[in-house]
Amino acid sequence: MKADFTQIKKFLAVSIHLFSLAMVIASICILYANANFGRGLTWIQSETYVQSELFYNQLQSDIRAIFDYARLQDAFETDGEVDLEKEVLSVSQGPNATTTYTLQEMIKLGEHYGYLMQNDWSIDVLPLENTGAQENAVLINYKAYDPDPVLTEPGQAYGKMKDLCYEVLTNFTRYAYVYYNMIEGDSNLSFELICNNHNDMLSYDTITYTNVSAPSWDKLKHMGLYAEFTADTTYIDTNMLHPPTYLLDLAEYTAFYEQSFQHFVISIDTNFPYNDVYTQESSTYSLMRKWTIRGMMFMGFGLVGSLFSFLYLMLISGYRGRDRSQIILSPIDRLSPEGCILLFLIIGSVCVFAGRFVGFRLLHLVTSASSWYYVEKLLLYLIAYLVGLLCFFSLLRRYKARILWNSSWLKRGSAEVKEYFTHEASSRSCAYCYILFVGLNITFACTTVYLFFYLESTVYQLFFALVLLAWIALDLACFRFTVVKALQEDKINQAIANIASGDISYCVNLDEFSGKQKITADHINHIGENLDSALQEKVKSERFKADLITNVSHDLKTPLTSIINYVDLIKREHIQDEKIQGYLEVLEQKSQRLKTLTEDLVEASKASSGNVKLEISDIDFVELIHQTNGEFEEKFSTRSLHLVSYLPEHPILIEADGRRLWRVLENLYNNAFKYAMPNSRVYIDICQENDWVAFTIKNISEHPLNISSSELTERFVRGDVSRTTEGSGLGLSIAQSLTQLQKGNFQIIIDGDLFKVQVKFPVKK
Repeated sequence: MKADFTQIKKFLAVSIHLFSLAMVIASICILYANANFGRGLTWIQSETYVQSELFYNQLQSDIRAIFDYARLQDAFETDGEVDLEKEVLSVSQGPNATTTYTLQEMIKLGEHYGYLMQNDWSIDVLPLENTGAQENAVLINYKAYDPDPVLTEPGQAYGKMKDLCYEVLTNFTRYAYVYYNMIEGDSNLSFELICNNHNDMLSYDTITYTNVSAPSWDKLKHMGLYAEFTADTTYIDTNMLHPPTYLLDLAEYTAFYEQSFQHFVISIDTNFPYNDVYTQESSTYSLMRKWTIRGMMFMGFGLVGSLFSFLYLMLISGYRGRDRSQIILSPIDRLSPEGCILLFLIIGSVCVFAGRFVGFRLLHLVTSASSWYYVEKLLLYLIAYLVGLLCFFSLLRRYKARILWNSSWLKRGSAEVKEYFTHEASSRSCAYCYILFVGLNITFACTTVYLFFYLESTVYQLFFALVLLAWIALDLACFRFTVVKALQEDKINQAIANIASGDISYCVNLDEFSGKQKITADHINHIGENLDSALQEKVKSERFKADLITNVSHDLKTPLTSIINYVDLIKREHIQDEKIQGYLEVLEQKSQRLKTLTEDLVEASKASSGNVKLEISDIDFVELIHQTNGEFEEKFSTRSLHLVSYLPEHPILIEADGRRLWRVLENLYNNAFKYAMPNSRVYIDICQENDWVAFTIKNISEHPLNISSSELTERFVRGDVSRTTEGSGLGLSIAQSLTQLQKGNFQIIIDGDLFKVQVKFPVKK
């Protein structure tokens, strides 16, 4: 039941939309049927006809026709009446070949050329073929409507009969319009034009052109609208909403042969007692104004109804019931979007074809010939709208079902292109893209240049603008693509630099990349993750080793302490046996060495892991070296080692932990004592280099140094490969770790048998 109710709502929405569309079409037909069609909608702002622009346009046309009548009266009249036998044109087609044409002959000749005079005294031009196609120009001897022509060029004295015939008929219709509609016929417009006809320099005659006998102009002025203008002033006396200022130009520039303008007055009876053009236009204006307002109302209601019904159909399209969790697709929706558009284009083309050959003929039966062009366009637009509407809702259902892009040919094609360029070598991809870019630019350039030379047509101008905009958009898109790829490369380089500098946890956002750069960024993230995993494993291993050393050292410390204590207790028993005394000395010596090794293990573990609490203070480095030399000078003499020092006389302050720094120096001096060649010299040197102070200790090794400097700082590594000395192999490692914890620099240099250690600390300013 719910599903049926939803279908009813859909049917009502479609019905409302079609009804609203019919209202829009009806309003367009009403507005087009209006005689003011093409003038915009501002004309309906006037409440009455005499306030409208239509009235003032007709009035201006009539006033200009009155002045033309005054100019053309002598050309077409004889004794105050139209004379069809009056000669109006004389031409020469050669020597002694002069031809004179009457008005009657020109009218018949005009019919031959396709010029037909209508009842409203306009000329209808029929599309006749080969009329005057082979005519030669004739010499103009006389024009009744222009007896004294002003010729500025010789060619103006010649003309073709077709053009001359049209010129004669045009002037005659201007004259006849006033003569038959205002002079002979009844008119709501009353006029009087007074001119002076100069006979000589001293005398002139007054000529009056009017359609009113014994006029009472004061009475006529009060019957409606009027305007009065005299040659002696530039002021126009009028009660019109828009004064006829063009009278100034008409009075000054209109030629009356030997006449000159003197006075002009015009009056329009706004009661419109006579059936003339003003009465007809007034009636039509009132009727069209009402229907135009109705048409606009129909248009408004139709557009609102169409819009809201369209929006409602967009909301419910694809759903069958109130449950909107599932989209119901029709069989046509299974096509790809491009296939759907192509199918509806075919359907639309078939409908347009049928409309042209069937619909047009049916419309021609019920409409006038003057309306065929617009009703034919309306039919084609209606077909395009309905077909496009069906196509739109089919695509909308795909969009709601989230298959619009996934099922499109464009996605498949772009995916294949992307796949190709992703696995293709970068050099080839760049080459192909560049060739495509250059080819498209050449195509657009050629098209633009070609269209530039055909800009006379509006279609070519519009197409030129579209091509130019497309060209600019293409280049901007390529520029943006290049910049985006460059930014992605920069981000990749920055990521590599960060990982190389030690920040192995650095990761990039894959959403900021595309194409091959996205694959590279993903590989970089995996490199960082793998390095981080390896580092974590290494740190875990080092921590395990440190914990193992600490725990084993702690476990050894308790029994070792007991051994040392029991050895001391046995020695206090004063055993007289010398052999046992020797055993006790060896046991005491080895237990003390094991105790030292255990302590070194614990300290090395703490130093390498950074688990050492430092007490930083200001230390005179030079004074500390002096004290260290004093401590070890006697010890060095036991191995015949001579201490040679080069120390500055002024103090050099550094910031360090005194106890930890003493341990560093102690390990270095002990290392020299253990491994230096007897009867050699040990060199001690301090020098300041900019903001750093460097301590250097050098000696000649007793044993060959067939080991690298980096290996000597590793744990349990000794310069004595045979391990005959008492060293634990932890001294240099402890010294290096403690130096680095105090923000110092520790370096070992080996040159042959020369062993050199340099320790640097920042100088306190």
